[in-house]
Amino acid sequence: MALGVWLGRLVTSIFFVAGYLTYYDSKIYLRLRGGSDRWQRLINRTLSQLILVGLLACLQAAILTVRQGSEMYANLVLFAAAYPLLDETTTLPDYLWHWALFSLIWYINHPFQAQLFVFVAGCFVILCVAVRRFQYQFHYNAVPNLILFSTLGILTWTTHVGMTPSSRLSFILIFIAMSSYAYTYIRRVHVHTQERLKLNESIMYDTLTHAYSLSRLRKNAVAEFKHCQQDQLPMAAAVLDIDYFKSINDEFGHAAGDQVLISVTKLLQKKLLAAPFAAELYRTGGEEMTIIMPDCSLEQAIKLVRDCWTTVRTVPIPYEEDHLHCTISIGLAYLEQSDTELDDLLKRADDSLYLSKQNGRDRITVDGQADLLNNSHSVMINYTYYTKPVMRIKDSGVATNELRLAVYNDGHWTDAPDFSATVATLMKLIKQINEHLETHALAINYELTPLFNPDIKAAWLDYLRNQQNEFMLHVEFKTMAEPTLFIQNVAAFKAYGAHFVIDDCDSPEKFTDFFPVIKYFDVVKVPLIAKPTPEQVKAMHTNLAFWHGVCVQYGMTMVITGIESDAGLRMCDRYHAEFGQGNYFSRPVLPRIM
Repeated sequence: MALGVWLGRLVTSIFFVAGYLTYYDSKIYLRLRGGSDRWQRLINRTLSQLILVGLLACLQAAILTVRQGSEMYANLVLFAAAYPLLDETTTLPDYLWHWALFSLIWYINHPFQAQLFVFVAGCFVILCVAVRRFQYQFHYNAVPNLILFSTLGILTWTTHVGMTPSSRLSFILIFIAMSSYAYTYIRRVHVHTQERLKLNESIMYDTLTHAYSLSRLRKNAVAEFKHCQQDQLPMAAAVLDIDYFKSINDEFGHAAGDQVLISVTKLLQKKLLAAPFAAELYRTGGEEMTIIMPDCSLEQAIKLVRDCWTTVRTVPIPYEEDHLHCTISIGLAYLEQSDTELDDLLKRADDSLYLSKQNGRDRITVDGQADLLNNSHSVMINYTYYTKPVMRIKDSGVATNELRLAVYNDGHWTDAPDFSATVATLMKLIKQINEHLETHALAINYELTPLFNPDIKAAWLDYLRNQQNEFMLHVEFKTMAEPTLFIQNVAAFKAYGAHFVIDDCDSPEKFTDFFPVIKYFDVVKVPLIAKPTPEQVKAMHTNLAFWHGVCVQYGMTMVITGIESDAGLRMCDRYHAEFGQGNYFSRPVLPRIM
């Protein structure tokens, strides 16, 4: 072969390789590798394979129809079939499919000789296993890449019939030159891609503490927020600040401040890794950090934050020959239906952090309502009574007030299971509350046996008698274990205008328990589910529709509880509930434990 002809074929072949690699680096190819769902991915995969098969078919047709110079097309089709073998992102079925295409191209362009075909098949099997096992190395390392393509070129051209040794060598060299150009191009692209990934990765981490950075917060945490919002999953965020950090810098120097930041970060990260749910720590400025907790309950978030708070304040931080003791102030917020973006959640957490700092630091504040912990380990009070109003929807007036007892337990306020107070104490409390009520109506939750205890019953009837119909009592029951006992005592309360309420009607099954005494009840209270799953939404609507039907049939009033947003008001309208109850109307402010 003349040198000029050889050089022309070499240049033409390399230009083909350049165009071929451009396709593999194009947006079209990248889109064909993705897809939003399984069917879209299947369609895209099929299209990409059809493009490859179409290209190979065109080149093979050129080999069969061109009388002179078909060898150049043989090199082109060989490279086009071989290059996809290096793609380390392909699945095993796709990888085997590419080997099948390559083998078919080889066998089409060689006359059948049984021994030769067996030998080549054995070589292909060995290469198939080796390349799959070390695909990344064959793709991006020079020596394995050169060995692979040299082997394929030699297997192709040394077994090609009707050619002189010099012609075989010339086409082997062209094929190696094509693959070498492809390697240098792909290697350069790969290096640039890795550098970009490392740069992006470095941007995602804080240089000093190695906590996640504000940049990652704006990317990953925003994505987590949208996911939780769309799928109606819970989410919590905590913003924390190292107390008196400036004093540490002033007294011990900035090196000590850096050591405190690093050590506190490590302590927090260790706690987050041990949590039963995903939680990420971000350094969002100076000594301020943020914890994002997607798909976790409020109780889980509080426990994790408490663990972090306790760890920091109890583990001394070594610095030179000294040990530094630090505390942190924390503000915790929980995702609400009114939150439209992550900043809404973070703003409430930051506001709670401000309250923690304003009230002495070294404490936790949840959604601006109550400190959960502080640096005092003595508890002055461990219970408190409060009222939660039931509101008329049409005019936002107070219809009645539900009396609740909260107990301070394990670092936070929870509703008590029962009113464990003496008769005299309870009635004195009722009198005091009634004097301050805008609407003189009070609801209280009871079990049958305590309410109908002779002393308690007598005290209530005496109080109702003395009020001369100026006070309305609503007695709420969650269970009805003894209908007979209820029937024996209900008339005495009804004589003074008392109303009876079926509380917490969270399923239609509760109707069965109350059916024998349903005619004595005036109100049913049906709860909404906070941040329900799609299955819970369906069950909630079924439950609301059922109790609405009960109210219509037996002439009762329905109260929807757990209303947190406008969505709850729409539920009231949909199921014709005239009354509502929840934090949307009033959020109780409980005492601080000092």
